[in-house]
Amino acid sequence: VPVGRRNIYDGSRVLLVGDAASLANPLTGEGICNAINSGRWAGEAVYHFLLSGRKSDVNRYYIDKVNRNMLKPNRRLYMIRNWFYNLSEKEVERIVVLLKKAIDNRHFREINIMSILYNLILKHPGGVIRSFWR
Repeated sequence: VPVGRRNIYDGSRVLLVGDAASLANPLTGEGICNAINSGRWAGEAVYHFLLSGRKSDVNRYYIDKVNRNMLKPNRRLYMIRNWFYNLSEKEVERIVVLLKKAIDNRHFREINIMSILYNLILKHPGGVIRSFWR
């Protein structure tokens, strides 16, 4: 899954969108929505360029849209992903115990664990971190 930072516009005649621009969600790997949106914004940027004849319109429109709507919101997701990937086996076991408690009586296999983990960390980051020192 192409996730990371890549120069999406270098001033030439090429705009990178979707997977080519590494715009997949850093936590889930999902990328089709970002590909569709970035493709639309690239088309709109080209339209603005054709109207004005200024390359700066491409930069201003496309880069600003991608930064505001994808890259800035993903900063927190990168932090969560990096934190999660660096957990030890024991720490992961503790998180699973917390998840089981959060789920209560529902069957564990029927739950989208990544979604629960994502929401748990976003809503209670201090609680998740403190649970490792109890």
